Amino acid sequence: MFSSDKNIDIITQLVGDIKKDVTLRYERLQINCVSKLSQLLSFIVVGAILFMLLSLAVMFVSMMVASALEGLIGSQTASYAIIVAFYVILGVIIYANKKRLVTGPLTNFIANLFLDEKPAAGKGSDVNSNKQK
Repeated sequence: MFSSDKNIDIITQLVGDIKKDVTLRYERLQINCVSKLSQLLSFIVVGAILFMLLSLAVMFVSMMVASALEGLIGSQTASYAIIVAFYVILGVIIYANKKRLVTGPLTNFIANLFLDEKPAAGKGSDVNSNKQK
């Protein structure tokens, strides 16, 4: 049954097609990994830039509030102590709710990024995605 030349040619073609399919799947996996890692890296870079800018803004707003409190309280040290106490209380609140405020959203973001069934390269690059919905 398998001894005829036609069957051997079909099996050879089938093996070649399987090798080609495996190669294409591996290349697709590489492209998806690069795409997802670049999305993650861009998220980290944008997050770091926003963190630095917001840190500067918070620092200047804190100094402004401390100056305003100094006029009301009469003591620069006490006004800075009030600002520090506010940030300590805020830190304790965030630490107490870290699972809900930090860990959960970060885990969901990474899980959605890497476990998404749709190819990452196709998001937003479709011509029809700019049409009105």
